[in-house]
Amino acid sequence: EASAEGGGMIGTGTLMSTGSASALQPLLEARDVLRAVRTVATRARGELMAVQAGAEDEGVRWVTASRSQPTDEAADLVAGMSDTEQELACLHADAVSALFRVELKVGCCEQQARALAKQSVVVEGLAKRDSQAAVFGTRTMKERRLDDSKLDSIASVSTNPPLKERELLAAVGRNPYERALLLVQMAPFQSEQHKQNAMLTEAAECLVRAQAAEDGLLAQARPDVRPRTAVPLQPKILQRGPTSCTFTHFPFALKGAKRAARYCIFAKNFGAGVGLTVNKAAMEFPGTGIQVPLDTPITVEGLGTNDTYIFAAAAYDEAGQIIGGLGTASREVLAALPLPLYMCWAHLLLVATKNGLKLHAQRAAGVLLPHFIDTSPDRPLWEANPQDAQALHRGHMGAACRPLLRTFVQAALAWAPVALQAALAWAPVALQAEPGIERGPRASAVSGVGPEYRDAYLAGQVARLKAVQTTLLAMEVAAMLRDEMLVQEGALRAHNMLAPLLALQPVPQHVHKALAKVHLSLQGIANMVQDSLVGQEASRAAAARAAAAASYYLVTLSTEAGEGGSAQYFGRLEMELLRAYDPKFSIPGRPQAEKLQPEAKALQDGLLMHPRLQELGAGVLAERAKDAGDLAAKVLPLLSGSSPLSAWEAALGKEEATRDPRWVELVVRMLESAVRAGVTTSVTPIAVQVAWHCRAAQQRPRTNFEPWSLADAAAAVPDDAAMQALVPREGPGDATQYLHGK
Repeated sequence: EASAEGGGMIGTGTLMSTGSASALQPLLEARDVLRAVRTVATRARGELMAVQAGAEDEGVRWVTASRSQPTDEAADLVAGMSDTEQELACLHADAVSALFRVELKVGCCEQQARALAKQSVVVEGLAKRDSQAAVFGTRTMKERRLDDSKLDSIASVSTNPPLKERELLAAVGRNPYERALLLVQMAPFQSEQHKQNAMLTEAAECLVRAQAAEDGLLAQARPDVRPRTAVPLQPKILQRGPTSCTFTHFPFALKGAKRAARYCIFAKNFGAGVGLTVNKAAMEFPGTGIQVPLDTPITVEGLGTNDTYIFAAAAYDEAGQIIGGLGTASREVLAALPLPLYMCWAHLLLVATKNGLKLHAQRAAGVLLPHFIDTSPDRPLWEANPQDAQALHRGHMGAACRPLLRTFVQAALAWAPVALQAALAWAPVALQAEPGIERGPRASAVSGVGPEYRDAYLAGQVARLKAVQTTLLAMEVAAMLRDEMLVQEGALRAHNMLAPLLALQPVPQHVHKALAKVHLSLQGIANMVQDSLVGQEASRAAAARAAAAASYYLVTLSTEAGEGGSAQYFGRLEMELLRAYDPKFSIPGRPQAEKLQPEAKALQDGLLMHPRLQELGAGVLAERAKDAGDLAAKVLPLLSGSSPLSAWEAALGKEEATRDPRWVELVVRMLESAVRAGVTTSVTPIAVQVAWHCRAAQQRPRTNFEPWSLADAAAAVPDDAAMQALVPREGPGDATQYLHGK
């Protein structure tokens, strides 16, 4: 599957090189593996259905593949479905989607191979023609241009494999689930956007038809059996698979005096010829047309995978005579196992967002996200935080299986930035109709108010908070699944979306809750063993930086709001993620950090200047205070007091302090704190002294050069200079003595 990432990246006019040809073998191996996975998943799901034979909900659980349903009524009907059944169905959907992607990539490689072979034949023909120039004459310039044009046309291969696409479309047949997944995977391979749009539109329509079919089959499985009817009701389906269906019958309440003693099933392809009747064509499948005692299950076999059929039941008396004729035909039944529809919508959403197809992403998000996220009407900003309008639907979350929830998280994380971008583009228009934002007639007319606080910008800020909330809800689900990679991805996305709000002065209090959720989610990341983070170390380091930034703002906002307990909680710095990138700590399984990250450095500096430093109880700060060589740990706590200039006498004014790389920075901080505190008595003399020291340091020649070894010196001498030095010169001694003296 990794070899097939980035489908559609093969450019027009390129041919398969040796490297591309070598990439085909891993693709073929991946295809074999995925085919095996699909086969195993299908067989395992069939075995699970066989185990559930005789269950009370046997007549409805075959209809769908998930407990996650668009209505609570439908969800109640399949509430008995086990987690294993759902997880196998999700695995089945993922395997089918990955298999289609690999198949299309293989088709691209085969298409290039055919073009290369065809081009080789033409090149050989031209070479043979040139070798016979004595007989046929040399090719003219016009002939050469035509031949080159022919070679270029042969070499031009499309980004999509048409032959493979037709083959796969024929294989999926009338299966709306697999057809939708195939179209979703075909879209990125198209070079023209209108083709991508057409394929994703058709994929969405397939999923809509599949949902309508499931709703109809669920309704058909619960008919009203009380009134007496002239003909039998449609047969009751117990199980279905890729090649067979198992039936029984609903109670026969037929008009007339005869009582049913036996029944049989008839079947035909949907849409083939006339309607279903009692004839030879309706009894061509094994299991049809055979009379069996009442309540005896009948299995109809020999069905074509991914084809659709209709079925009907007929009742017979003891003498074998049909009662009332052939019964009501069933709805169209697909000979295949269903796939989780919300999983399919998530795949569509991921592909649409990745390829910039916003309208299709919006349609998929409109189906997937409302199922898991409840959205209440907006309220005025002074009354409620915009993030409070969104919350997880706990009932739907509990019904969904883990693979579906994980895919929902991936889709939500991909959709939130797209939704934010669209909202920001329409923010001025949306503002006028936004009920939660009250336009103040004086707001934009007040002088001295920055543009970021005027009402014309509020809609964009509210949209940003809503997009952040979507990301935070996805993070919450990822944390529940204990998926650390998704948690850290969500944290980075949320922090990046919050960055413009954090840059405002002062920072809005509305971001307090969002930052607290980011901090809480990152606090659950505990795996810091480097060997288990192959390919993820950069993301883990970025997550640590986001954790430090969130902690910094949380301490600041909590202090400003008078929430001392919250500031103390966030200021303890007990997060494992922060300790892993702190040189003061050693984490088993990973090398010790060489220096603090910039965000962690700013966080610790801010805490050292906190007026209630001792109450925070941060262990890392206590360790720094014990370090006699840590100048910042000595100076920064003094700057928050009433006499910041005391830091000059305590540490900064000493000669050894000037050798610290942060000395100038700390002196400037001290002077700024003194001016803010109104203590300006000694500011000017200290500033003059520091300025003189800086000028003197610039003029002083460098003397702390690192000593060279003999190998370093030899490497620095050019080869020609070294050889010239070995030439004997006039004077006493040989060349060796001369070189030694030189």
